[in-house]
Amino acid sequence: MSEKDDPPNDPAEHTSKTALGYGHPPAEHRFKKGVSGNPGGRPHKRKELPAVVLPGLHRLVIDEAYRQVRLREGDKTIELSVIQATIRALGVSGMKGDRISQLAFKEIVAAAEAEIVADRIAELDALCDHKGRWEPVFEQCKKEGRPCPDILPHPDDILVDLRRGDVQIVGPWDKRHKREWDQMQSRKVEYLEEIDELRKRQKRKPDQAAFWADEIASMRQLCEFIDVFLPDEVTRRDPGFDPHKRRRRMDALIAERTNRRARAPRSTTSASGRARKDQGG
Repeated sequence: MSEKDDPPNDPAEHTSKTALGYGHPPAEHRFKKGVSGNPGGRPHKRKELPAVVLPGLHRLVIDEAYRQVRLREGDKTIELSVIQATIRALGVSGMKGDRISQLAFKEIVAAAEAEIVADRIAELDALCDHKGRWEPVFEQCKKEGRPCPDILPHPDDILVDLRRGDVQIVGPWDKRHKREWDQMQSRKVEYLEEIDELRKRQKRKPDQAAFWADEIASMRQLCEFIDVFLPDEVTRRDPGFDPHKRRRRMDALIAERTNRRARAPRSTTSASGRARKDQGG
């Protein structure tokens, strides 16, 4: 038997060459490989070249997307960015029953949520890896009495809650942030010293006790802000420190400060300025 007569190794190839009938026409009537069966039909679509984007076009698009516009919502006039107004209009259209808007809005929300989750997982992995790599090094340095490396964030300032899938950095995360953190802690010491001084003035001038009480309350609030937003090393590394409770207190303080500013009458003279005026300069 010659090489041409050797049977093919592939069973499918053997069937296609020997079988005749429906789906298996004679070899002379089959389509030839690389030759179109309909040469007069629609030609293949040509690949289009990528569109050329002008250098400043991206910036123009972003600027337009975040441009603030005024919209009427009920009896109020609100300000939104163009992109936010567009998404809101899409959502409103979907609530009115437009099927296309509903599907588009659902896809946008799903994509945004997926990206947030992916970013959160990446952050969790990175911080857990940082903490896992540096914790043994710090423990070894403490055991041997050697100075710990100057690494930020400090592994003890990374609090991981695997049950909630949550990770928080409760200390400075870089050198610039540490300088700001240390400055605020120094300022807190100054505020506490000033509170002691104001209490002495209360005793010396009982007729101005109410005024000094307001000043003391203001100073104490500033100290509380520093304690909550920028806790010192001893506080944030205490085993009983609760980062979730801290976060709730941060939100409450921001809300209190916002409400107080909204209620307070506008004045060009600050409290400390009035105090200097009362003291004669």
